[in-house]
Amino acid sequence: MIQSASNLTVVDLFGIEQQNMEGFRSLFEHAAAGMATALPDGSLVQVNPALCQYLGYSRSELANLTVFDITHPEDLDQTREMYLAASEGKCIAHQYRKRYLHRNGSIVWGMTTVAWVRDSVGRLSYCLALVQDVTLHRAADDALQAREEIYRTLVENVDLGIALVDEDHKIIMVNSARARMFGRAAEFFPEKRCFQEFQQGTEICEDCPGARALRSGKAESRTTEIRLLDGQRLITRIRSFPVFNAEGRADRFIEVCENITPQVEAEQRLQEKQKRLEFFANYDQVTGLPNRFLLFDRVKQIISKFCPPAARPLLLVVGLNRFKRINETLGYEVGDQVLTEVGRRLQGCIRGSETVARTGSCEFALILEDCREFRFSVALAEKIIQICSQPITAGGQELFLSASIGISQFPDNGTAPGALLKAAEVALAKAKTEPGGGYRFYTTDLDARAQELLQMESCLAKALVQEELLLYYQPQIDLRSGRWIGVEALLRWQRPGHGLVSPGEFIPLAESTGLILPMGEWALRTACEQAVEWQRQGLPPIRMAANISPRQFHQAGLVEQVQRILQETGMDPHLLEIEITESTIMNNMERAIQTMQEINKLGVGLAIDDFGTGYSSLGALQLFPIQKLKVDQAFVRNLTTDGNAAAITTAVIALAKAMKLEVIAEGIETEEQLAFLRKKKCDQGQGYLFSRPIPAKECSSLLTQRNRFV
Repeated sequence: MIQSASNLTVVDLFGIEQQNMEGFRSLFEHAAAGMATALPDGSLVQVNPALCQYLGYSRSELANLTVFDITHPEDLDQTREMYLAASEGKCIAHQYRKRYLHRNGSIVWGMTTVAWVRDSVGRLSYCLALVQDVTLHRAADDALQAREEIYRTLVENVDLGIALVDEDHKIIMVNSARARMFGRAAEFFPEKRCFQEFQQGTEICEDCPGARALRSGKAESRTTEIRLLDGQRLITRIRSFPVFNAEGRADRFIEVCENITPQVEAEQRLQEKQKRLEFFANYDQVTGLPNRFLLFDRVKQIISKFCPPAARPLLLVVGLNRFKRINETLGYEVGDQVLTEVGRRLQGCIRGSETVARTGSCEFALILEDCREFRFSVALAEKIIQICSQPITAGGQELFLSASIGISQFPDNGTAPGALLKAAEVALAKAKTEPGGGYRFYTTDLDARAQELLQMESCLAKALVQEELLLYYQPQIDLRSGRWIGVEALLRWQRPGHGLVSPGEFIPLAESTGLILPMGEWALRTACEQAVEWQRQGLPPIRMAANISPRQFHQAGLVEQVQRILQETGMDPHLLEIEITESTIMNNMERAIQTMQEINKLGVGLAIDDFGTGYSSLGALQLFPIQKLKVDQAFVRNLTTDGNAAAITTAVIALAKAMKLEVIAEGIETEEQLAFLRKKKCDQGQGYLFSRPIPAKECSSLLTQRNRFV
């Protein structure tokens, strides 16, 4: 933009005396700044060496150029405006910044001062121009402006509330983020005191970081909670940085306000979550009592407080008998109510400094700091049994429970929490086996049996992988013809160092631990493979009877498992018979019937094993889709010596005939038993009289001989 320079002296070269002209010429030629004279049409008349060097032209080259030729195109309008103003007499002196074109094509900046000279009649004669090279200054100004623009962009777009505040705490400027943060328009802030942004009053905020920054000359900060106009809570981290003036005194400060509400609230939620996790890690969610982990910690604390024999802490583990019935029949919600009430009653049996914990699904533990007299522990156990036997109202009805208790004492039964709890649980297991429950103190002989079972469980878990399981087969005979019509597959365990383990020992253990599921699947598959192999060898097809345990029968996907085994082994389903105990199908009878019907649809036969030992009614029996009843060996064994056994056997056979079911008797060991069963028209039989359970190879030999047994 053209600026008027009225204070510039108009030089009348024509009026300068000769001696002064010589002086001016010397000044013109030797001046460090570029100088030139030009006519009103822009033609250059005279140029000095400094201007030539500035523009990169020689004098002769510039003599053929005009002012407009050496002016940057974007500044031509400005230059023409200056010439027009001079011609109209509006301005005879100008000073302005413009761009010139260097001979090499580059752009140079010049601060140009122009003074016009008129002739004697007042017409424009020529102008004298002084051009100072400000290219470097312009570059510095541009860089400064670029930096300022960067800072301005950064300040406006950063997600931090920024304000420039003077030493009187008046706001000079704020960025958009700060205006948004405090819910006000940007126009509100200038000239306001900084504490008026978010609160009413006339006092500087307590512990103001800006005031501290002005005093200390260094950055200061604090975290504070602010209530905005709409009542919203805002948690901010405020950092103030001093700004120093030319004298080195801090007279302003920049305040950076960061909204950390989300982080703080997230941290608070995390802390609450950690507290919940800590609660879940140490306390039972149902009863609110300490769990096993916290119990161990409490026991450690008690043990560390006293040195034996000064103190004798006592640990009691209380187990609720047949509690599972409540969950299964009334639901877990009622069961949880019962557990909570039992926990409350147990807490009433001890002092406030002592602990009641829930250590299992239906087990509680009590730790007493000191119980030196035996009679006190007995009295406490009897009190617990008495309060647990009192009726509990839950689910809208009165429920009656009983409890068994295992007791261990420090240091006799262990010096560590785990050892004490284990000893008490061993004693509890023994107490549960005794009539009426009651309580039992730990003794070493109880632990020996528990160790034996634990070791057996560990070995049994490896038996399937290490191929220690095998099947024996016991022939089943048609009692009328004496022909061999089938076999029953019986699971055996060849335990290294122990020989064949009795099924009565390892089958219940496998059932209770869940190992029976993979073992049962293996047994069914192996039995089908063996039946197919015998047929491949050209042996006559016979029925294969396989046992399914209660846990197997009630597992999800049993029918699919049987179907898959039939398909993968190629077993004829009509030659497979699955035996299920009477008690198994009476547990959840509706579902049991559905499972049995689906097995029948596969073409597989079903037999009720050990019939007569359970509690099924005749009405229920007619609902079961079965093809055979199996008389339990307990009745067969006493046929000739016990009238009741003979009567029950006779009734079972008659019942089967009436229902058009096959009937088979197991455990036949004598000719007298066989004669009785034949007389009663029992269809089939098995037992030591015909053959013991034998390995597959031996069974193959008998099948090859096509033996008749009777």
